[in-house]
Amino acid sequence: MIGNTMNAFGLISLDSEHLHVVVMPFGATLVDMRIKGIDAPLIHGWNNPKDYAVHSGVFAGAVVGRYANRIALGKTQVDGQNLTLETNSAPHHSHGGSNGFSSQSWRVGNKSASSVEFLLQSPDGAGGYPGELNVSATYEIVDEHILRLTFTATTSKTTLLNMCHHPYFNLKGHGDTNDHTLEIAADHYLPHDGSVLPTGEISPVASTPFDFMHPRQIADAKQSSPYLYNHTYALARKSRETPHFAARLSAPDSPTMEVWTTQTGLHFYNGYKIPTVGGGLDGQSYGPCSGLCLEAQNWPDAPNNVSFPSAKLTPDMSYKEITEYKFY
Repeated sequence: MIGNTMNAFGLISLDSEHLHVVVMPFGATLVDMRIKGIDAPLIHGWNNPKDYAVHSGVFAGAVVGRYANRIALGKTQVDGQNLTLETNSAPHHSHGGSNGFSSQSWRVGNKSASSVEFLLQSPDGAGGYPGELNVSATYEIVDEHILRLTFTATTSKTTLLNMCHHPYFNLKGHGDTNDHTLEIAADHYLPHDGSVLPTGEISPVASTPFDFMHPRQIADAKQSSPYLYNHTYALARKSRETPHFAARLSAPDSPTMEVWTTQTGLHFYNGYKIPTVGGGLDGQSYGPCSGLCLEAQNWPDAPNNVSFPSAKLTPDMSYKEITEYKFY
């Protein structure tokens, strides 16, 4: 067991014969991920670990909570208790607020050559949410070519919880992702109002630009502003006990990745708002569409939509969600 004195920006390497992964306690962040023998990162990251705090609003590789994605106008209820949350993505609450899980220094728990556990205690009332949470995020390389991320949590009071992982993928390691091919295993998606807030509809993807049931190149499927791809796909109505196939991503002359998850939704963001900034891994500069996100999570604004999967966590419940990234 590693103690609480671990530097928040101290890098931890995990290895298998196939994968090399780097993580750190700040934001329980995935800093770098590479397939051995291919000298190119599969994700966005910063060369200087301290830049993750400077660019915290990008959420690159971070664990997000308490509530990933949007809650309308920062207002909702839990068992009749009105909650007022920070509207950090005006006019809505997003990703747990400016001091959410992604901006916290997690403790390091159990650790081995291929896995590490990050631990966080979130106080009752943090960010406007009730309940003291005890949260874990465990990265583990399994079967040599799979990175598994497991979230667990318990609460002292009834609360809301929707954790997600927020890496930006570019399987080529450079350039943009418009030549990537994407498949998403969902026949419905959640339309939004232009502010990324779901309208409450659950719409079929068939005969729309949101249909990725069969592999499509992202360049051929691009949307026009302001409804560029920043939408949640409905994978299931409730969390599953074991991970199910959610998405497949590929690029020319590059590895293929599959996302498997227990979560109810997958949020596809094509990175059109990524700021132009340098200091990335291997000296790269990033900009719009230089990476894309496939964020396994519950549905946005679920606490305000009774037809969406519940995000309620009670003291007699144990929260557990698993997401896997499989490479071949």
